Amino acid sequence: MEAEVKQSQVFYELWAWAEINWRRLAGGAAVVALIALVVSFYVWKRDVHAEAASQALSALRPTASPDGTPVMLAPAAYLKVATDYPGTAAAARARLLAGSALFDAAKYADAKAEFDRFLRDAPENPLRTEAFYGQGACLEAQGKTDEAVTAYKSLVDRHPTDPLVPRAKVALARLYKAKNQPAEALRLLEDVATTEQFGTVGLMAETLMSEIKAANPTLSTHGTTTTNVVKVVPATTNAVKVAPAATNAAKAVSAATNTPAPKAK
Repeated sequence: MEAEVKQSQVFYELWAWAEINWRRLAGGAAVVALIALVVSFYVWKRDVHAEAASQALSALRPTASPDGTPVMLAPAAYLKVATDYPGTAAAARARLLAGSALFDAAKYADAKAEFDRFLRDAPENPLRTEAFYGQGACLEAQGKTDEAVTAYKSLVDRHPTDPLVPRAKVALARLYKAKNQPAEALRLLEDVATTEQFGTVGLMAETLMSEIKAANPTLSTHGTTTTNVVKVVPATTNAVKVAPAATNAAKAVSAATNTPAPKAK
């Protein structure tokens, strides 16, 4: 009963305070309502912007060559989406596609610039591993072997479970082969051949492994150098006892002359 009395007292005190400060409360409620309205409008506009970006990117459908091979659109088409709808998922995807189109056009430096910008603008984007792989491919195509190794290793080391890692390992092995480091190449290829044995990447790994082993026959399947061990059979210790020829001859003479044969010493 005493608790009910205290609750009623608190309620009446709050009610009295509200009557005195109703103007302040009304102003605060208006401010809260205005903030909620602004946030709602921002979210709505963002969603509309993202939907428009998605539609713009979807409209850029790659064409197909007479043999059915997809043909990438001009890089400018993708870059327009990235420029017109910044900050959207579609814009990030468009920038990756622009990088791929530039790579196909053999504009490797420009392609890498797009992959670099993607990672700079959206470092946590789920598609970042594609950008890492693109960086490595561009550097490899430009003959920048050491930098390409670093880019591929960044993907392999930082995202070991990503689906692109097997391809990155094959690319790394190819570079190690070019750098005359067959042992390092074999270690990577053996792993890919095991995990991707039924896929195209696994076949690529097997083919490259065969080439490396043919050129380096002393390397084992684990990339270590083998040595040929020759087993030497120890000589026998059983001596064959042969009667001296002089003793046999002496016996023959003794028999003919009836004289005692000399004893062998």
